[in-house]
Amino acid sequence: MASIIFDCKVNESIGKNCVLRWVNVLGDPIYVGEGMKPNHSLVQQVSNVENGIAIGDVNTLAIRDPQTFHAGELHRHAQFWTEIAERNPSHDHQEVLNWINNTVPIFPYFQHFKGIFQQESYDSDFPPPKQFPNNKICAQFRDLLDRPSLSAL
Repeated sequence: MASIIFDCKVNESIGKNCVLRWVNVLGDPIYVGEGMKPNHSLVQQVSNVENGIAIGDVNTLAIRDPQTFHAGELHRHAQFWTEIAERNPSHDHQEVLNWINNTVPIFPYFQHFKGIFQQESYDSDFPPPKQFPNNKICAQFRDLLDRPSLSAL
């Protein structure tokens, strides 16, 4: 099975191997492709499903190996997202690439709210600051949560 080498810093921080691996629904390793070059038989299968020639089979799905997968941090692989955007032009791709490179700006999505929500009155362009108590179950993990080191994880 071929593996794609990515930025090791992503996986070193969580103590995992620095490779991108794919598995089937049973967890068995499968070959997907090298970098941005796909496995041609997989491309043909996807094309057949998209065009209604064949019905998709869950057993042919390629899934990231959970032993090496680390969610988030899309910005660490911006070059791949740029290449994907160039191959699949869309009116939204510049905005999405901006999110990957510079984070998602949340303020443009806020809307003024005037009214009552959960017995509290609001009249604001932005949500008011609010503190929430921890769930009661956290008390039993207090020692773990108080440790300053990530080694406890």
